[in-house]
Amino acid sequence: DAINSTSGLLTYEDNGGPNTYSQVWTGTTYNARSSMSSTPADSRWFREVASPKTGEKIVALIDNDSSPVDPLYIFTWDGDDWGGGTPSVTIATLSTSADLTAPFDIAYEELSGDVLFVYSNYSSNQLVYRRKPAGGAWPGSSSNAGTAYDVYKRWVRLEAQFGSDSILVGYLNNNERVGAMIWDGSSDTFGDQFADNAGTATATSDERAFDIA
Repeated sequence: DAINSTSGLLTYEDNGGPNTYSQVWTGTTYNARSSMSSTPADSRWFREVASPKTGEKIVALIDNDSSPVDPLYIFTWDGDDWGGGTPSVTIATLSTSADLTAPFDIAYEELSGDVLFVYSNYSSNQLVYRRKPAGGAWPGSSSNAGTAYDVYKRWVRLEAQFGSDSILVGYLNNNERVGAMIWDGSSDTFGDQFADNAGTATATSDERAFDIA
């Protein structure tokens, strides 16, 4: 599963039980499915991204579970396997309805190959993040992402800027208001924030009524 190859990686949930699977696309066929993990009970909102530097791929998802409450999981594919199926990161949210939307997203910085994961705990108005350096490990705790405005966020979207280490972060809160900010990977800071506490509201926050590019 090397960078710039014609291969790909498909990940999905098994509705018949607490299993997630993956299959490698070789360029001509799909290999037999193999276990990604049996940790999530009922996986939702898969988000898979590929490193611009190596064959690494990362999958983030939310689990419809009660203990821990609707946890967020991150799994890492090193080009050969999923590290025994153990999640690289496990983060509990604070609401049993968090799995109804995708309150998280993940993206690689284009130049460095570092990974940014931004999420909402479905309770606080403060978005938080974790960042994994290329070839390194995820930190054990999260940090604040930008300034906290209004209420908790229900949807989060990340989009890496081509040819830089900047990532655009967009989000929609529980009051149907949209916000955005820019992650600068060269300084490890969030800036140019578009506050989500004023302005025209969308029709609903039950759907992702915005996008970024």
